[in-house]
Order: sequence, then structure tokens, then C-alpha cells
Amino acid sequence: MILTILKVVGIILLVILILIILILALVLLVPIRYRFSAEYFENPDVLAVVKYAPVGLNAQVTFKENGLQYTIRALGGVVMTNTGVRLSWLGRKIAGGNDSEGIGTGGNDSEGIGTGGNDSDGNGPGGVNNDMAANSYADVGIDDNGYNNDIEEIKKYGTDGIEKQEAAADIKDISIESTDTAGAMDVADSVDTAGAMDTEDKDERDTNKKHKPKKIKKEKDNRPLSSKIDEKVEMIKKKYADIKQKLSKLNKKKDSLIKVYKSKRFDKAKEDVIRYIKEILMAIKPQHVEGRVHFGLDDPATTGEILGGLATVLPLYDGFLDIRPDFERQVIEGLLKGYGKIRLWSFARIALKVLFNKNLMMVVKRVKTIAEA
Repeated sequence: MILTILKVVGIILLVILILIILILALVLLVPIRYRFSAEYFENPDVLAVVKYAPVGLNAQVTFKENGLQYTIRALGGVVMTNTGVRLSWLGRKIAGGNDSEGIGTGGNDSEGIGTGGNDSDGNGPGGVNNDMAANSYADVGIDDNGYNNDIEEIKKYGTDGIEKQEAAADIKDISIESTDTAGAMDVADSVDTAGAMDTEDKDERDTNKKHKPKKIKKEKDNRPLSSKIDEKVEMIKKKYADIKQKLSKLNKKKDSLIKVYKSKRFDKAKEDVIRYIKEILMAIKPQHVEGRVHFGLDDPATTGEILGGLATVLPLYDGFLDIRPDFERQVIEGLLKGYGKIRLWSFARIALKVLFNKNLMMVVKRVKTIAEA
């Protein structure tokens, strides 16, 4: 039973190891392919494309009269662009922002409609419209001096009229009492609020007075002038000694660095670094490049001088670039295009060489020690 479990675990681990090796081989050995083209005939036209199959990368950059445009696709969707194309889920995650059409929740609407308060006409829940009350008892003829004679009221208005007058008088009394009560409450609230604000201001002023730092009077220096001069001289001597010590340390570091620079180990490390740079350039070198340049200036002599300067670096472009001077008119036009591929294994191999280069690591360590001393 135990052996069976061990076998199953071993097979699973072996499968995982094989998958890891296959993924690494896929990433390191499958090349990154690129191509480019640049033309200038009165207007610029530049195109650069980079493709990498393991992650479905397809990056395209163009530059024309309307400016620079780029689109980067990965895993089947657009992750970066300035062309207005909708981003994929990965692109939105990389951007780190919310969707532009996102709608917030939890806020009041623009009309700001609240609940539970009185409206501007005094018609809110639980409120009394004073204008309506005033109109009601004004309409029935109630004055501030009370009732007229009961008999005259009965004669004039009748029994029903008297009942209406009494009801209106009750409404008036209630309104006057509610008005007096509200006014008293408003006055009390305003007095309490003003008193509380005055108390808070007073407490704040007392707190500021307590925490306000006291001014320390500078004691007058009654020492003789000779003592003051001696103190300044000692201070200058100390600063001079510190500067001298720092310069001495810098000179020692300089001597140590010169010693490292003149060592044989540094020469070997320098040769290795130059070789690594050449390997990197060879790894990214295009497989095919071709182009031509047609140029001319107002002065034919200047055109000839530029052509002579280009001839000194002929080995750099010989075989793929055709340069045609024009001694009769001012013109500049041409094109350049090419393609190539880059394998990440080349960079991984160079990185391993750097890490295991004894000469380079010893020089770096020695320089780091000198700098930190």
C-alpha cells in the first residue's frame, strides 16, 4: 500500500517536472519575432511589429502624419492602446481603473428630494399652515378685543353663527399660544447656542494660552572678547580637521580604485564584459535589413563633405544600405526595412555567464567594498 502511494506521488511529481521543463523550453526557445519599416517621401510612415507566440503577444506601433499610435494585444485581447479600441479584461486590470461607464450608488439624486421635512408653503407632515388659520378666523369676523354682546351676536348671527365664532376664537387662541411658544423656544435655543459658543471660545483661548511656548530670554554673554575669539578658532580648527579627514578617505578610495583598475583581474573582467555586449548585439541583430537614402543640400560642397564622413563608417552599413547623393537639388527621402527574431535563451545564457564569471564578481565585490568603506 505504501509503495503504491509512493509510486503515485512520484508519477505526479514527474509529470509536474516535465510540464515545468516544457513551459521553460517553450518560453526560452520560441523566438520573439519583429519587423520594422520606415519611409520618408514628403511624409513619414513608420511601422514596427513585435510578436511572441507563448503569450499571444502582438504589439504594433505606427507613426504617420496624424501622430503616434500603438496597440498591444496579449492572450487574445487588447491590453494597451491609444486608438480608442475597447480593452480586454486583462487590459482593464493592468490599467487599474474602473469602467468609464461605471455608475456610483448610495448618493442623492440631482433633484435632492428629501423626506420628513416641511415644504416651502408650510405643508409638511405635522405642520400647520398659519396663513390658512389666519384666513379662517379673519373670514368669520373675529377681532382682538374678544366677543361682542351675546344677545347682539345671537340676533346678528344666530345660534349657528355664535358656534362658528367660538370655534374660530379657539383656533386663534391656539395659534397665538403656539406662536408664543415657538418664539420662546427659538429665543432660548439662540441664547443657549450663543452661550455654548462663548464658552467654547473661552476654553479654546485658555487652552492656547496654556500651550503657548514661553519666550526664553537669551542670556547675555559676558565673557571677554579673547574667549569668544578662542572659541571661534577652535570651531574652525575642528571643521578643518573633519574636511581633511574626509579628503584623506577619498584619496584612499581613489588609490584603491586605481589599484583595482590596473589589476589583471579587472582586465580579464573588462574583456568578458565586452564579449557579453557583442553577444547581446548579435542576439538582437536583424536577419535581414535593406534600405536606401537619397539626400542633397543647397551647397554641393556640403553634400560632398557629408558623403565623405559617411564613407569612413562604410563597414557599418555596407551590404544593406544604399546612399545616393544629389548635387543638383535639396532633397531628403529614403526607406529602411527589416526583420529578425530574438530568443530569450540567448539572454538567459549570457546572464548565467555573468553570474558565474569569477573575475567579474570579484571586481564588483571589491569596488562595492571600497565604496562602502
